[in-house]
Parts: sequence; C-alpha cells; structure tokens
Amino acid sequence: MTTTAQIMRLLAVSRNLDADICAVAGAIHDITTMETGKAENHAKRSLEFIEPLMKEFNDTNEKYKITDAEIELLKEIIPQHSDKDVISDNRYVETLKDADAIDRYLQGVETKEVEIPRLIKAFSDLGIAAAFM
Repeated sequence: MTTTAQIMRLLAVSRNLDADICAVAGAIHDITTMETGKAENHAKRSLEFIEPLMKEFNDTNEKYKITDAEIELLKEIIPQHSDKDVISDNRYVETLKDADAIDRYLQGVETKEVEIPRLIKAFSDLGIAAAFM
C-alpha cells in the first residue's frame, strides 16, 4: 500500500491531480484486506472502512484534516480499483487503477491481459517507454 501511495503521487503530478488525496487513496486502497485478512471483493467492501478510518485520522491529527468532500471522493475512488477492465470518467478512479496495476507489476504479480493497456499508458504518462507481452 505504501508503494501504491507513492506511485499515485507520481501519477497525480503527471496528470495534474491532487497528489495528497491520491497518496491517501493509494495508502488505504487495500484497507479491507488489512482489516479482515480477506482479499475477496475487498475493493467493494472498503466502504465500511474508509469513513471511520478518515474520521479517526481527523480526530487524532492536529495539523492535517481530510475534508468531507475528500472522504466522499475516497469512497468513490477506492471501491472501483479492482475493476481494471472498466473505464471510469473519474480521473482519480483511473489513476488508482493504474497505480495498482503498476505496483502489482513491479512486485512481480502476474500481469493480467486487461492491465497491459493500462500499464502502457501509465508508464507513458510517467515518461517511461515500456512494452509488455
């Protein structure tokens, strides 16, 4: 999740998105798996964890706060990150899908065919020429 957060930050800069909210999305995108130990349908099930986690963050953090609008954005972004074959109109959703695909690729997880166009575009956005078989 840490590497996904950093990849999100890089993609956000290249795509003119809010790098902080992108990093938060990357950092907590697998929160359901971490909390339950189960990966099945984890993206969709994340809704039950996002808001309480962000509220706890806000309650314990004096300097930084996640706004209600940002929490709503996270609740839109994170539940869609596993649907790599679905293209969203939301650039933040697409960025998390791309960052997750890059992270999985860099970690040596088998690349699914549906992820290849996503990887090529994301690497291109970062100025990296890449070819996948």
